[in-house]
Amino acid sequence: MYPTMEEMGKKAFCSDVALDYKVEDNCASLFVLVTKFDGTDRYYFIRTALRSEECNRTGSISAPRMNISYSTSCCSLNNCLPLRSPLPPKKNTTRNGILCPACYSEEQKCMATHSIECTGEETSCMTYVSHSAFGEPPVSYSGGCASRDVCGHARSLPFLVDVYTAHNISCAPENSTNLKPGHFLWCITCFTYNSDDCWGDAILCSHSDDACVQEHIRTIHDGWDVTELTKRCGTSKECGRVGSFRSAEKTMLVNTSCCYGSKCRTPATTLPSISDRDNGLICPGCYVSKSDRCTRFNNIKCTGNETRCMRYVKTERYVTESLHGCTTDEICEAGPRMIQIPGRYLKNVKHNITCNSAKAWRSAIHSLYVISFTVLCLLKA
Repeated sequence: MYPTMEEMGKKAFCSDVALDYKVEDNCASLFVLVTKFDGTDRYYFIRTALRSEECNRTGSISAPRMNISYSTSCCSLNNCLPLRSPLPPKKNTTRNGILCPACYSEEQKCMATHSIECTGEETSCMTYVSHSAFGEPPVSYSGGCASRDVCGHARSLPFLVDVYTAHNISCAPENSTNLKPGHFLWCITCFTYNSDDCWGDAILCSHSDDACVQEHIRTIHDGWDVTELTKRCGTSKECGRVGSFRSAEKTMLVNTSCCYGSKCRTPATTLPSISDRDNGLICPGCYVSKSDRCTRFNNIKCTGNETRCMRYVKTERYVTESLHGCTTDEICEAGPRMIQIPGRYLKNVKHNITCNSAKAWRSAIHSLYVISFTVLCLLKA
């Protein structure tokens, strides 16, 4: 018969893990199921030491980056081998009406501006800090929902998640918050030139974004013909946006596609062709490359399905350009937006778009005739 932990004195061992029987009096098996934000499952089996109240428990956590479920089993003899803990039950996804403040950051302690909807037995709100398992940065912070076992008996459990270990778990009682529920959507972000695809890191989108967007843009200007592909966070109103906007000097063709799950793969896009068929409408046209304002305008004829006149101002880093000309309904409906692509090549682009209806060519000629005739009469008077 093996001696008990207390009979062994202050120090004992569980599979080479030293413990203090006054604090941790059981050898334990910990089985962890991690469902990451992209829907993939990871299983971890850990031998450790736990307090008696942490034995034979199950619990779960829901956070913006991942969901964690665990189960434990224990034995109380020195260096004993506990039974393998059962696989944690699949997460109950039924909403229970509780909202908890939630956020995620890999840089600094985050402030929850939105909430996550709790499910199943997760009736407490929690925050935790993750440290690298190797004792080095990065450190990440997260908040979300937790079951009572996590917040009560199992507060010190080491949740191994890839190379991270979650510590400093703190909980609050049930907290029905007035914060607006967040999407907590993760999207692949990248951009490239003259290519049909790109791949980059997934980032947590802002709470106003509800779709992962792929944007394909072809720019024809001053002898250059360049295509740019961008994957980023976006809004559903941008989806299926296919069209063109152009002045006499510059033409841009756009096609966007979307998908709606974290780290989903956006459908491939094909750029629209350039139409040379006049549609009888005109718009004031102008293009300047280093200003947000045009001052010299010339009317241009719209083609194809270009039925709107637009003012477009783009600021990328410290460079601003302005374009007035013809465009399509889809471009106008997408409206202004701010695009931020993190990574090795930081991309910050601000788009401002305002539109109105294009005028018929004959109507514009008539208006010009009336204005000229009025001016002539005034000069003769």
